Amino acid sequence: MKLIAYTFLALFASCSDDTSSPANSINQNAPSARGEGSDPLYSFQWYLKNSGEKILKFSDYRVGQDINWNYSSDYTGDGVSVVVSDGRIQLGHEDIVGNANYEGSRSYVDGISGDGGNPDEGSSSDNHGTFIAGIIGAERDNSIGITGVAGDVSLIGYNYIDSNQSLSITLDNYTSVTKSIFNYSFGYHNCEVTPASAAELKLLKSQTLEGNIYVTAAGNDFISTRDKCGGSDKDSYLGNSFLNEFKNLPEMIVVTAVNGVGVAADYSTPGPNVLVSAPGGASTSPMIGLDLEGCEEGQAVSDSSLDFDRGDDDRNRDCNYAISGMMGTSFAAPLVTGVMAQMRELCPSCDFRDIRHTLIMTASHRNDISWNYSHPLGIDLEGHDYHLGFVKNSFGLEFNNDLGFGVVDSSGALSFLLSSKPELYDRRDSVKENDQTFYSSGDVNILIPDNNKNGISSEIIVDSHNVSIEHILLNVRVNHSYISDLGIDLVSPSGTRHRLKYVNSNIFLSGDQTMMIGVNGFYGELSLGTWKIEIVDGHANDTGSLISWDMRLMGGKWGRELSTPSLSIDNLEVVGNTFSWGSNSTDVLRFEACIKPIEITCAEEDWFSIEKANNSFEVTTFKDLSWSAIVPDESYRFNIRAIDHNEMESDEVSLEWTVASE
Repeated sequence: MKLIAYTFLALFASCSDDTSSPANSINQNAPSARGEGSDPLYSFQWYLKNSGEKILKFSDYRVGQDINWNYSSDYTGDGVSVVVSDGRIQLGHEDIVGNANYEGSRSYVDGISGDGGNPDEGSSSDNHGTFIAGIIGAERDNSIGITGVAGDVSLIGYNYIDSNQSLSITLDNYTSVTKSIFNYSFGYHNCEVTPASAAELKLLKSQTLEGNIYVTAAGNDFISTRDKCGGSDKDSYLGNSFLNEFKNLPEMIVVTAVNGVGVAADYSTPGPNVLVSAPGGASTSPMIGLDLEGCEEGQAVSDSSLDFDRGDDDRNRDCNYAISGMMGTSFAAPLVTGVMAQMRELCPSCDFRDIRHTLIMTASHRNDISWNYSHPLGIDLEGHDYHLGFVKNSFGLEFNNDLGFGVVDSSGALSFLLSSKPELYDRRDSVKENDQTFYSSGDVNILIPDNNKNGISSEIIVDSHNVSIEHILLNVRVNHSYISDLGIDLVSPSGTRHRLKYVNSNIFLSGDQTMMIGVNGFYGELSLGTWKIEIVDGHANDTGSLISWDMRLMGGKWGRELSTPSLSIDNLEVVGNTFSWGSNSTDVLRFEACIKPIEITCAEEDWFSIEKANNSFEVTTFKDLSWSAIVPDESYRFNIRAIDHNEMESDEVSLEWTVASE
């Protein structure tokens, strides 16, 4: 299955076009304010500032339902590189050519060609990548077209979708010669699991450590037809964005869409791995953006049904801009990317954790909507709520699978960073040596009762990590004749419940399957305690069991009052290749070790966890995934530290040794 672009391209009947007045500025007295509205189509960009007024023939808008973007902001993405990886991208378009970075661009149509490739090749109707590039980085104040969220950004284009999408091309598509923000408005149909390779997962983590940040669209299959995965177009399924495995990692920021009145768009794919949302348009509130230039290519062409699109409007005589049918999570993601470019200009040292934290803490949503809706296909399980709406966790944050933590807020995010850069300290992952998962249920083999709201539960006790949670990655293994029936919840030690998988989704999964599920909703909660997974079967006749599950925590020691730890490591020694040590304190939660060649310093991602009951470690089978396995007769440094219940670390103690031959 190939990746597809996430957009709708519906056309609407022609009628007379009305012009809306410019949206109101929210001037925050920036030192060098700009004159608002010098780009002639800015008044159509309701997703930046929504005045609630009709745009052309489209009328479903509500004041304030936008990204709270400030035209007068000093932060325009200057000095920030953004990679738009998509299909055809017309970097020479009149409204982005001044921001185009041709030297860094790539085309994968004929394989890996290196930097300097031309992404402007492909279908004459494919305006998708060009539209996205314009949302992010259309030049501002050039008296042409629209205004980009980050109008001074450096735009790099990758033509990836039109390639054969081999593993080598996919891996190359995650890299750039400059530190960049990457926008991926594509994915797979969510009617089955599409796995990500181990190499892909490893590279994404290493690239974020280099300062890169990744954004992706959740998908457009809230409800879609099963022919997308080889079934019948007469049968529907309900998508869930966790089924695209690469979107489950903490390093990937997943974005859903709202319409012009701030309600979740009726196409937008939900999921527990969603972080935030942004306007993505709807049939009655589409988005305006760049089209392929001229009236013979793209979506705005001479025979379009809308006057504006076909060039019968003085503001678009050359059909260089499109609005009719422009909607999808494809167009929500670049709004978030543009805001992140503003943030990166303000805070060049902010890494992906800082950016995620700021987006989460400043996101907003309408609070006058009832979210407890029934099953969209009418296949409810009696006594079981299909949807939980916004769930508030014990840290005080609200999360919803449809919108994540809410709609991105440009001005709010910049104000948050201006007040103080978040201090998240070093990253903590609950992993053992060789990147093994620390917490696992083992084989539980629990039969799931058929068509029963009570279901089953299984527990994992987190007793060695008390991190402030930023992300959880689950692997849930079930053996069931129709996995579509199953609903899955995760419950934290504080009692917060998130619904990860909805019942009766009609997806194509059966037999012995492991589902990778990224979870964001517990952000800020402390991890220590008993975690519970609950599974129900929502339909009769198909049965199965929970085989096992595991969970990987990512977080830090922020969000609490920190103090100097009183613990230390004592008597570190080595015999052969086995290290042993002691500790002066009973407050040890766990030990952490790092093994590196003598000349390499341990980074935050290099530490792995050892249970507090273990005061020794044999390194014979250890393999540092960032370089290689240890080699007999070569010299290395073993580093060890103790972590207390407040996630404070002792001083490191290290010992150099030469690996003994077996």
